[in-house]
Amino acid sequence: MHTFTGDSYTRGLQHGIALAQAITRRIDESLPSRLDSAARGHIAQPWIDATEQLDIQLLQEMAGIAEGSGSSLVDVVLLNAFEAFDLAAMVEKGGCTAIAVTDQRGHTVLAQNWDANHQLGSSLSVHLHRDPVGTDVAVLASPGGLGWVGMNEHGLGLVNNDLLGGPTASTAPSQVIRRAVLKNTDATAAAAAMRAIAHPALRSYLLADRSGVIEGVEVLPYQEPATMEIPAAGIAHANHAISTPALYIEDRAAQERVYPSSAHRAERATLLLEQTRGNSDQNTRARRILGDHDGLPLSICRHNSPLESTCTAASVIFDCTALRAEFSLGLACTPGTSHTVDFTSHEPRST
Repeated sequence: MHTFTGDSYTRGLQHGIALAQAITRRIDESLPSRLDSAARGHIAQPWIDATEQLDIQLLQEMAGIAEGSGSSLVDVVLLNAFEAFDLAAMVEKGGCTAIAVTDQRGHTVLAQNWDANHQLGSSLSVHLHRDPVGTDVAVLASPGGLGWVGMNEHGLGLVNNDLLGGPTASTAPSQVIRRAVLKNTDATAAAAAMRAIAHPALRSYLLADRSGVIEGVEVLPYQEPATMEIPAAGIAHANHAISTPALYIEDRAAQERVYPSSAHRAERATLLLEQTRGNSDQNTRARRILGDHDGLPLSICRHNSPLESTCTAASVIFDCTALRAEFSLGLACTPGTSHTVDFTSHEPRST
């Protein structure tokens, strides 16, 4: 776990210094080598401009990452703006299963298996941002990245899933959007912010907070985001669209080619949510679902398979009620290193 403290630029600088070699390696391995610096700058500029308009502090954080790692701001922005490139040609690939549950007492847990290929999964770590004048947040992140999923000190959690299809808009990158949304204090405000933001590509988000509110949003480029209905037993989402607007532009052929297990993972997670509905321990319930092997290797806990290029690289359980974020690196069934951020004590713990 890495802890970064200070204003946006200072935290970015600390990030860049701590992970300089990994950031340089990721730039060399994941950004298209055919593009020279001028071409990269041309691609990055609209994303830089949109980030400055949405949240200049996050642009300052990326500037700090660039300075600390000896990289250019353009390259750091492009690490965060993966939407600027063709998914099929990307070296780093993801794909995940997410759930959100709450009980009659309002105990709310947001959880996800974060799946990736080895190129992306092997570089993951937990970044804890301590902002003396802002909101503290813990995120699962890659070197040079602002964060894939996370939870803040108010108990607001955010997870999300890749969806395929539709055009790409040169807006703020989705990693910027995720961190900007995590500056809110509750899921209702976060969802409202999500709906007010222009999004670069098709994607689903689940948000939850300590009061028991769960929000599901599927965002689309050039269109209003769509709201997902949250069943009483909880909601499960994988890598295919649910809402009508998202279904309309989804490339189902590409989705089934890249994520053939998506439908099974979502159906299985939904079934397990219903079967475990009476479980009084929401954390145990989430762990049971994330570690499920039905359909192995293309199960909720995904193992290596020639049919898909990704497998479970990390799992997160955000106990929004208890203000506790748990990050486990590796397979959900046999996690390796685990990190827990307890926002009530402000003492991170690694095991």
